[in-house]
Amino acid sequence: MGSTRIKQLTLVAVVCGLIAFLYFNNRNTSTALTSQNRSQATGTDLPTGNAASGRGPQEAASASGAKASSTPFDFVHYQQDELKRLKAQLPAGFEQKIETLSKQSDSDTAAARDIGRTWDKLERPVLSGWYYKKIADKTPRNAWNWFLVGKRYFDGQAFLANSAAMPYFVDESMAAYEKALAIDPKNLDAKADLAANIIEGKSEPMKGIGLLREIIQTDSLNRKALLYLGVFSMQSKQFDRAIARFRKLTEIDPSNADYHRLLAEADMEAGKKDEARKEFKVYKGMVRDPRLLADVNRILTSLQ
Repeated sequence: MGSTRIKQLTLVAVVCGLIAFLYFNNRNTSTALTSQNRSQATGTDLPTGNAASGRGPQEAASASGAKASSTPFDFVHYQQDELKRLKAQLPAGFEQKIETLSKQSDSDTAAARDIGRTWDKLERPVLSGWYYKKIADKTPRNAWNWFLVGKRYFDGQAFLANSAAMPYFVDESMAAYEKALAIDPKNLDAKADLAANIIEGKSEPMKGIGLLREIIQTDSLNRKALLYLGVFSMQSKQFDRAIARFRKLTEIDPSNADYHRLLAEADMEAGKKDEARKEFKVYKGMVRDPRLLADVNRILTSLQ
């Protein structure tokens, strides 16, 4: 579950690769290429939309508008909706267990942890984060507990169907990460996710990119910062920068198929067909999912 947002970022970069797929199949337009060249000339890492959430500029504007919503997040109603949605997957007595533990969780951290872990198993980080926050509130100097809250609310943004609730969880995630960092400034994973929140949820790309670059200055091999910078470079069509970052990730962890896929997509976007073909073949040898294999075979055919 912890890799939810990482997978989402990878998907964004893969979607970017569709542009290159059309290009190599002679479906590009002069307008699209001119627009791309203008973006490449900016020389920045700044994304054109909300990269980690997969939203483009128009959708990002809509989400920004949601920040003005006065509708508060109703946790009880949200949890009830999730219970109904998951009813067929839940074991017998689960709803009663949730109801009992929920009542106990305000005063009993063991109950809060139990229900948080239960929602983790069901891959509902927004719900588990709510209970981990009860624990963090009772242990205000425990950096790890605040980190868990920030991470759950950060990962949970990928599951939200109601965009009006997004600002709430962006703010909650940021607040938790900031508390974790105030206690443990060396937690670079918290700092990287905080930067992504700033870029995505607060529409402050310069500030967020600055934080990611600070991480790289401290730890040039930090995977999360390299990944975010690489994907944001893809969003802003800075493909050479994306290639450099994704290549470094493949050197750090050659066994990670997603890193090879990202590098292949960046090579393809940059028009480096030979390099892209090579990386797609590496990726192909590492995956087993028939859908992924069919997808990469189509791309390899287009690169011939």
